Amino acid sequence: MCGIVGYVGPQDAAPILLQGLGRLEYRGYDSAGLAVATKAGLKVRKVSGRVATLAADLPARFKGAPGIGHTRWATHGGPTPENAHPHTDTTGRIAVVHNGIIENAEELRAKLTAQGVEFTSQTDTECVAHLIAAAFDAGAADLEQAVRWALRQVVGAYGLAVIDAEHPDRVVVARNGSPVLLGVGEKEMFVASDVAALVGYTRQVVYLDDGELASLTAGGYRTFTLDDTSTAKSPSTIDWDVVGAEIGDHAHFLIKEIGEQPATLTRALAGRLDERFSTAHLGGLNLSVREAREFRRVKILGCGSACYAGDLGAQLIEDLARLPASSEPASEFRYRNPVVEPDTLYVAVSQSGETLHAGAEMSVAATKSFTSTVTAFALLALHLGRIRDLSPTDGARIIAGLQRLPEQVEEILKLSDEIAEVARELAPSPSMMFVGRRRGWPVAREGAQKLKEISYIHAEAYPSAELKHGPLALISPEMPTVAIVPDDELLEKNTSTLSEIRARSGRVVALAHRELPADLADRTLVVPRNEPELDPILLSVPLQLLAYHAAVALDRDVDKPRNLAKSVTVE
Repeated sequence: MCGIVGYVGPQDAAPILLQGLGRLEYRGYDSAGLAVATKAGLKVRKVSGRVATLAADLPARFKGAPGIGHTRWATHGGPTPENAHPHTDTTGRIAVVHNGIIENAEELRAKLTAQGVEFTSQTDTECVAHLIAAAFDAGAADLEQAVRWALRQVVGAYGLAVIDAEHPDRVVVARNGSPVLLGVGEKEMFVASDVAALVGYTRQVVYLDDGELASLTAGGYRTFTLDDTSTAKSPSTIDWDVVGAEIGDHAHFLIKEIGEQPATLTRALAGRLDERFSTAHLGGLNLSVREAREFRRVKILGCGSACYAGDLGAQLIEDLARLPASSEPASEFRYRNPVVEPDTLYVAVSQSGETLHAGAEMSVAATKSFTSTVTAFALLALHLGRIRDLSPTDGARIIAGLQRLPEQVEEILKLSDEIAEVARELAPSPSMMFVGRRRGWPVAREGAQKLKEISYIHAEAYPSAELKHGPLALISPEMPTVAIVPDDELLEKNTSTLSEIRARSGRVVALAHRELPADLADRTLVVPRNEPELDPILLSVPLQLLAYHAAVALDRDVDKPRNLAKSVTVE
């Protein structure tokens, strides 16, 4: 998902828009642009590249309000100034910024072209600007009516903001499948696709639901539907501040956020553990004991790191609650014609740190949101387990393990220099293998993903037991292996895998609970031991540091890896 920022009020819009877009850079993008309304009409500026490039490109007299800004991740058309947002109609009256994808864009483009419209970009978004202009030609009385008329012709996902040179007192926004929120100020209003853009300006926000629109003026806002039915939305208060969105004295947001995990895990657990009854309190679950007992299985849906967290969540639920549970990519689930059963609990997973108490995660790579998500699954599994057959003794054991997590992550963070040394040794490798069994298998997948997305080193993850079914042929001195080797019931089988790798002259870096013999591993990173069900949370942290230090060694753009966005609303 790209970034949207909008402003209407007495101040010049451009500085506010630039700062807001800067706070959204972590979501990934390849071009940026602004549009502001002036007495002489709209002023638009767009560039390929970063927000800093856009700021440097603005003329001194780029003043006016209201205004809208955007950071774009290329989908329809390459990352060129022509394809960057905002997009305008032929006359330059209407300007639009848009996240999402217009699925019937080709049909709309053909229709508009037949009517004499000349397109200047390859994007789907430009269609919306021309449709709004056409609505005025057809007799729309105001910008709200014109936007509603245009969107009734659109099929797809959108979060968008619109300004009109002939109605320079307002911004109209709409949401369908892509987030849009309003910021309520003192005689000024803000728009954003993410609350991070508004930090420092207001704590009062209004979240639009799918199918909702809003019209913003300096004096306030009105929310409504496509058929102009009013929806009275009240502001809510955001509870985190600018500190989470600032890098401080850290070299990168990523290392800052890795280091925040003791605190984020503490917050995730705060008020959730019930030692008296050896269970977890989950107030937001909204399930009675009877309803929870009626579930026959659990299905977890997520993408990327959220899916790997779901894999660990499924194992936690099976281990502690003895409920059949599985995880799969949400993008595949949507299209494979799944059998949806009424006695199944479906859990959708995102990287939203706000709902996990992890706070703003500014780096593209998920770190603290990943460990907080797995911790939340441990709480869910404990809750379901105690409702079912998990003994008070085992419940108390898990609670004690959860309480140890923050301190143990602190111990792992002290290994950063040692891990950096290992990372520098591995960084020249063209490819790496990650292996693990059972709970270690999702950890290996997450570790491989971190290395790929941050350092651009090719990495492949495989279950340790599957290595000999093909991938073992890849093992050589040039292809190191990172092995997840917890001191559990599978230790002997894991060390057997290491022997197979070493027999083929493969280098091994092991994550283990104790130092492994030199004939099994070239290097061992010793990780504190917790309960077996919770060990994956700890084992994932050294892999975050390994990926980070490898990326630094290779001089990569750590916080904003190439071609990646933090959240994706297109497929």
